[in-house]
Amino acid sequence: MLHKISRYLIVIVTVFVLSNVLPHIYNTLFDVRIDLPFVSYSIINEDFIISRRENGETVYTDTKGNFLERHTVDELQPYLFHYQLTNDGRMPDTLMGEKTDLTAIAQEFFYNNIESYMYTRPDYGLYILFESQSGRMGVEYPEDFFRLGKGIEFINCHTNKVNKEKSRVFTQAMAEAGFAFPAQKVAGIPFDFKSIDDGNFLTDSNGELYHLKMVKGEPYFVKIAIPQDMVIKHIDCVDNRNYREFLAYIITENNKLFILKTDDYSLTELPIPDYIPEKQRFTLIGDYKTRHVSLTGNDYLKAYAIDKNYNLIDSYSESWPVKEDMIQGKVAGILFPFTLNFWARDTQFLKIWLSGYKGYGWILLNVFFVGLFVFLCIRNKKTFKNNIIDLILVALSGIFGFLAVTIFPNKEY
Repeated sequence: MLHKISRYLIVIVTVFVLSNVLPHIYNTLFDVRIDLPFVSYSIINEDFIISRRENGETVYTDTKGNFLERHTVDELQPYLFHYQLTNDGRMPDTLMGEKTDLTAIAQEFFYNNIESYMYTRPDYGLYILFESQSGRMGVEYPEDFFRLGKGIEFINCHTNKVNKEKSRVFTQAMAEAGFAFPAQKVAGIPFDFKSIDDGNFLTDSNGELYHLKMVKGEPYFVKIAIPQDMVIKHIDCVDNRNYREFLAYIITENNKLFILKTDDYSLTELPIPDYIPEKQRFTLIGDYKTRHVSLTGNDYLKAYAIDKNYNLIDSYSESWPVKEDMIQGKVAGILFPFTLNFWARDTQFLKIWLSGYKGYGWILLNVFFVGLFVFLCIRNKKTFKNNIIDLILVALSGIFGFLAVTIFPNKEY
């Protein structure tokens, strides 16, 4: 009996291994590359410009389908491509009725990108608080991390001991500002490759928003006024280096997107009505006159042109077929009833992802393999009742189960 249990365990493991290996081999042989378009807005001709790869070359068009030359694209978007125009000697002396100020144009350019997987990663409960005024060039890592429970605790990385005095001082400052422990959300930039440290933004147990920094070893902790009915879902801090208009993105439970202004902590809503942070990549490019927003999903892109006061100028959208709807994807849906992966596009962490049983095409192929298995049993004169479990495995897993029971056949004793 033990040898049969061992054999079934081996067969089941083989089924899952094959459900990972075979689809990857198939995708490697028949993969279809989907080049996503890049969309930006031209304030000169008041239209979007779309660049995409076609037949190994980059093609530029407007929304009317007119093809554009690369040098024309530069001239239609002088604030985005001012470096190229300046290098070529093509930068005009005046733009939009204003004298060209290359320094101001360069300073007001910024680029932010938020991937959807940022909202699926785990929270380890340990955070970094940098010294914001160390007197040194750049930002340096501290010697401790902090965690939040009934108070804030700073833990030395080398000794793993709590700095009780520092923890007491910061806890007292937070309590005096009205912070209700424990914290709900903590957001910051936990890396030292940033132009300046702006600390962390926290929400307390009541959902109120606060700003925490360390200034020359002392706590800086203030409450930020938010609308009474605002429920914060995500906070994403930004480092725009030269153009420090805002400190963070605030995303609410109803997926409204706000920027938190640097000078007075005021909130400005972006006119984007259909942002789904867990499913879309968000991109914001700012130049001297406009803001270019892109929301990219699995099979679509939505672009918005916004002025510097964050009023909507124009919008554009397009979609493309996903791989599952192409002939290669449809064949894979028939060949493989399910697939096993250890990664997914919406996360950076390893995780077992079992997906499949979509549509009904795989049923026909599974029936074929069941019939083939029955035929082999009859030809090899095997007792049918001794192979009923194998038959069920083949019926459920198709090609994976058929190969597994063929590689490790059931021996009759």
